Parts: sequence; C-alpha cells; structure tokens
Amino acid sequence: MAEKLWELAVNFFQIGSFSIGGGYAIIALIEELLVNRYHWLSLKEYTDIITISQMTPGPLAINASSFTGLKIAGPLGAVVATFSCIITGFVISLSCYGFFLLSSQLCRDYVCFAGTESCCYRADRCCRCRDFAAGACRS
Repeated sequence: MAEKLWELAVNFFQIGSFSIGGGYAIIALIEELLVNRYHWLSLKEYTDIITISQMTPGPLAINASSFTGLKIAGPLGAVVATFSCIITGFVISLSCYGFFLLSSQLCRDYVCFAGTESCCYRADRCCRCRDFAAGACRS
C-alpha cells in the first residue's frame, strides 16, 4: 500500500509540476503515465475523466488525480494524489505572494503597474495612475 501511495505521489507531483497554467497542454503526459506506463486506467476510463472534467469544476489534472487515487488506493490514495498534484502550484503561488509582499514593504516610493487605473500607492495614501503621472500624488 505504501508503495502505491508513493508512486501516486511522485507521478501526480510530476503532472502538477508541468500543468501550471492549464491542464489541456498536459493531456498527453497524463495519458502516458496513467494509461500507457502504469496501466492504472483504461483508455475508456481516461477519456471518461476528460469528458467528466469538462462538466465539473476544477482542473483536469485535479479530477484525474482524485479519480485515479481513489481507484488505486482508496480515499487515502485520492487525498495523496490530489495533494501531490496541487502542491507545486501552491508553493509557486505562495512564493509569488511572498515576493510581492516583500517588494511592497521595501518600496517606500510610488509604485505604478502599467495598464491599470487604481494601482499607484504609497504607504500612507492611494491615488490613480493618471493623478500620479500628473504629479498630484506626490508629497
């Protein structure tokens, strides 16, 4: 049982790592791992997962990991496979949040992100980009 859980974790970590930004680009890798290499799913089951994931909320990789984990190792397998699939995206998102939080704390001057109207800020006040460009927001 532990070996199956480890295989699920490693393979769905790989799928999750390569499917950042969308699951449709990763369909071939998911098929290769789940259907051809490990034979965890038949081709019909795999196409059913793709079809069902079109009707249910959530990414394709999450739906595939939950179903495959449940089939291979029961409820614990579903949890392990799903967690392994989402942990990469979670770590990347948390890292980006930390970077932006750190950069906003280090920057004591106005910051303006291109393309938005209400994005210029300073620690003590907010202003619109057009006001910032006109010099109305400077102390």
